Amino acid sequence: LPSAFLGISKAGHLVTYDYIGKIKSSLREMKDGGISAQDFAYHCVFLNEYWIQNRITKTGSLIKLVDLQGLNVFSFSKDVLKYISPMNVTLQNYPETLTKIYFLNAPQSFRFVWRIVERIIPKKTLEKIVVTNPNNAAVELQNVIDVSVLPRQFGGEIDTDVKSLSNLPMEKELSAFVEKAMKA
Repeated sequence: LPSAFLGISKAGHLVTYDYIGKIKSSLREMKDGGISAQDFAYHCVFLNEYWIQNRITKTGSLIKLVDLQGLNVFSFSKDVLKYISPMNVTLQNYPETLTKIYFLNAPQSFRFVWRIVERIIPKKTLEKIVVTNPNNAAVELQNVIDVSVLPRQFGGEIDTDVKSLSNLPMEKELSAFVEKAMKA
């Protein structure tokens, strides 16, 4: 699943990016690589613990950008749900760390379901969730996130292909941390 630590927001929150719209191809790659749903769950917890324990932010909180471009009702199978449910770990086990979650490029089907689901979400949680309007997403994000930390499609400077994401400074630091831990 293309995802990354993009940088720090204007208010000092960690900004992360998850490209959920590519879930089907990512799932295939994970399964082909021998990564189980349980492995992915451990990975999600590890990432949360890594940034919290290493005090990457002064605020101790994060902003998640979740790109839904390419997502449709056929994107979800039993396998896909098994793999993405651990991503909910942030909301379930680290609720106070989440400042905002922005759903970007939401297709009409998502917007339809969202109008129903939002009615049952607690107000405190709902205040942290933004389903952006494609016409003003860039402006909305640029109010809280510097362009040096934003994906290019939202007026920023970051390319969101896997190779570019893996070359971001915070991703390189994470990779070095993991390599060092593996050698210990």
